[in-house]
Amino acid sequence: MAAFAMFGVFSLVTAAYLVFAYAMPKPPSPAVYVGVVLLCEAIVGLSSVQSACASLDPAILAFGLLQMLLPWAAVFGVTVWILNSATLGSLWRAPFGNGIVYPVLAVATNIKALLKEVVPKSFPSDDYTAATQLNTANFAETMASWNVPLGPTRTALLALIAQRDVWADAIWYALSGFLASSIASSSLAGIKCTPTAAQMHTAYEAAVRRVHSDAQAQKDAKVYTLTN
Repeated sequence: MAAFAMFGVFSLVTAAYLVFAYAMPKPPSPAVYVGVVLLCEAIVGLSSVQSACASLDPAILAFGLLQMLLPWAAVFGVTVWILNSATLGSLWRAPFGNGIVYPVLAVATNIKALLKEVVPKSFPSDDYTAATQLNTANFAETMASWNVPLGPTRTALLALIAQRDVWADAIWYALSGFLASSIASSSLAGIKCTPTAAQMHTAYEAAVRRVHSDAQAQKDAKVYTLTN
């Protein structure tokens, strides 16, 4: 149940981030995105533990939440960092962007026609191979090397390449988020519901009072008989 809640919250945050990343001229920083995800997952984890445990030592809770957040930082955080790396981002996007997303764009948009307009005549390939040469990080440089001037065709093509890259990132985010939520939920399941020393002392005093009360009740309930 915790894994479902974690992945559900993660999906909502990721969907909002991808919308902003695609629609806004200046998208939010990936560091902000990762920070919001970690904050939301910490809140979900804390709520899950508090609903399962009536009382819990704060030190144990803090250690458990740290264990839960480590997979998000190690799996999801590293994935976001790689995708936003100038050297590794395009390499990681390529399998999903070219293998899954581009065929969909080729059917749903006019990207094939746009590529045929801008691809140099000497480029020995079809539109798919041309698309594999483009990404948002080096789009301007590639267009310059192909001698493609600024214009509506180039602008429209950049928007579609950006859309392809956003959807490729979304697939990576979903995979890493699912893995991180699965590992984190397992860490939460291992947290013991251990009360604090003060809570144990209070419970002990309550138990002593109950024992004394029961003893007094038994004493008062004794029946004495008189014999001649």
